[in-house]
Amino acid sequence: MEHFDYDPPSGSLSQALRALASLREQNLRLRADNAALLEAQARLRTESLRLTERAGALSRDNAELRDLCCFLDDDRQRGKRLAREWQKFGRHTARVMKQEVVRF
Repeated sequence: MEHFDYDPPSGSLSQALRALASLREQNLRLRADNAALLEAQARLRTESLRLTERAGALSRDNAELRDLCCFLDDDRQRGKRLAREWQKFGRHTARVMKQEVVRF
């Protein structure tokens, strides 16, 4: 933004009118710049709200995915324990069957 120092003309009326016209033009430019800045500010505020809402949604999605990963990891651990139990059962059954075959 420009800063305009106004020195009152020491000369004629025409110089004063030229200075007035110049000040009016500068005022119009500054008003247009201000309007553009206000529009940009409104757009940025809207975008900021949209991004804040999106960040909240992503945070909720992230929490849901984290919970799902924990659930799946627990399920995987249970599956591993069950597999080990079945292996033990299979070895025990094979040992018993072998003993039974040897007896006959």
